[in-house]
Amino acid sequence: MKLRKKTKLRILISILFILILSLLYNKYLSNEAYLKRVSGVNLPFWTVTNETESMEVAVIGKFEIPERKVEEFISENNLKKLTNSDVGIGFENILKEKNRVKNTNGHWFAIENCKSGNNWKILLNSQSGDLWILVRFPDWSGDSAPCD
Repeated sequence: MKLRKKTKLRILISILFILILSLLYNKYLSNEAYLKRVSGVNLPFWTVTNETESMEVAVIGKFEIPERKVEEFISENNLKKLTNSDVGIGFENILKEKNRVKNTNGHWFAIENCKSGNNWKILLNSQSGDLWILVRFPDWSGDSAPCD
C-alpha cells in the first residue's frame, strides 16, 4: 500500500508538531523547568535528571552533576560547605524517604534562599554529584512560604 504525498506530509507535520510541543514542555512547563526558573540554578550540560515530583506545597528534584562539573557548580551557585551534623537540617523533605541518599561519603554543600513567595534549598554531595533541589511555594490558602 503506497501513501500519497499529502498523507506523508501530514504525518511529517504531525511528528514535528509533537516534537516541538515536547521540547516546549521540557523547557518551560516541566517540574525541572520550574525548579530551575525559581531557584535560578543553571544545571551543567549532561546533568542527569533522576526524579522530579510535585508535592502539595513544593516541588522536589534530584539530579546528578557530572563529576568534572561539581566544583564549578559549587562556586557558580555560592554553595556553602556543611558539617556532617548540619546535613539533614532543613532538608527533611528531601531526605525523609528511605534510601534517597545512597552515598553519604564526600562533602555536603548547601544554600537556601527565597524570593516572591517561593523559597528553595539546594543540597549537593561533592563526591557523588547528587544534587537535590526543593522549592516551596504558597499553599492553596495563600500562605506564602517563609520569605516575604
